[in-house]
Amino acid sequence: MCSSVSGTGNTKVTETELQKQEKSERNIEEYTEIAQSPSHCLESVTIAASTSKGIESPPPDDHFEAPPTNDIITPSPAHSITMSNLNKQQEIGDDKNTEIDKSTDKEDAGVGGKKVENEWMTDKELEEFRQETFDDLRETAEAVVALLTRHQKGGAFVDEIYDAALVFDEAYYELEKTSRENIIKFRKDIAELMIETKYFKLSCEIVMHTYMNGWRSEEGNEEESKTVPLIRSLDTLCNFSDCCDEYAIGLANEPGFLDTLIQVLRESLPKYFAKEGEPKLVGIEKHLIEPSLTIVHNMSMRETNILNLRNAGILSCLKPYLKSPNTKYALTALASLAGVINEEESNVIKSNKDIVMILLDCIREGMKDKMRECRGWSCQESVFSKFFIKSR
Repeated sequence: MCSSVSGTGNTKVTETELQKQEKSERNIEEYTEIAQSPSHCLESVTIAASTSKGIESPPPDDHFEAPPTNDIITPSPAHSITMSNLNKQQEIGDDKNTEIDKSTDKEDAGVGGKKVENEWMTDKELEEFRQETFDDLRETAEAVVALLTRHQKGGAFVDEIYDAALVFDEAYYELEKTSRENIIKFRKDIAELMIETKYFKLSCEIVMHTYMNGWRSEEGNEEESKTVPLIRSLDTLCNFSDCCDEYAIGLANEPGFLDTLIQVLRESLPKYFAKEGEPKLVGIEKHLIEPSLTIVHNMSMRETNILNLRNAGILSCLKPYLKSPNTKYALTALASLAGVINEEESNVIKSNKDIVMILLDCIREGMKDKMRECRGWSCQESVFSKFFIKSR
């Protein structure tokens, strides 16, 4: 990707800091024009981003008061942030998404050089698959939500809830061999089913209860009966809050859930940015930051959530992650902040232009992908985030 300051070729002229700053700003404007260019197919993406979220204009800049900032933890210096870093980083839990091939292009059949069409589902097959999946998910959700006894001795959730956490997490990836539009609708419909059956509330309960009560045995070992439902439920909430507005809004308003996410992010900071010889994140702790950041980001993309996020202290919680050595964490934190800050707080964007450039590269790279994604970031998300950054 382009760095925040372009090179000067073979010239020997030394740029002043002011010249570098001006050049950086020009680069960002140029990439913004690319992102808005119909020739790059982003005009329709921009429209989709704004209409699907119900956004006609940026959130009012003077609507909120800034939360206290005296509890910000100062992290260690940031590592270099580049697009190559984003593509190479493979931290635990970073690559859960499975590859889904939606291409109708001909592929090599491996027989005499002949090529055959990918076998997509017929409309009838698709409808049968959807109906069977939804029937199974509804039956599962209604059964576990109705349980009067949800915990075993020792604090772990009962086996039925353990199994349901696996089923709903895997359901997000179930549909293949059809169009991108069908897959998105399938996922959105599952999200709505989870709201209707109140299973999404149970997922929140699993996260909150397990985080507050711990997941280790008396001997100090992690217990799979606690860690698996925790991580699977976080992943489920992360994925489905991405594709459904009502789901993301519901999570932001679920009593105690947003506070739990912020607690996770705050309490992870000292170990995440630990220096040599200091305690670091271990075991399941390594799995908690990414889904928590992503859920917060999904919340921030819905304007009705902004007041809740600000009142919960999200600004001071996210700012340290802008210095994360993991580019994806830094990008997610910046995009989340872009949705909730006001004009007076816009310096957080201006002082992190290298991450803004990463966001613009995500738009360009995502347009080349069959699912219009770049490392888990959809073009719609990227354009939507750029819309807020530009407005600041």
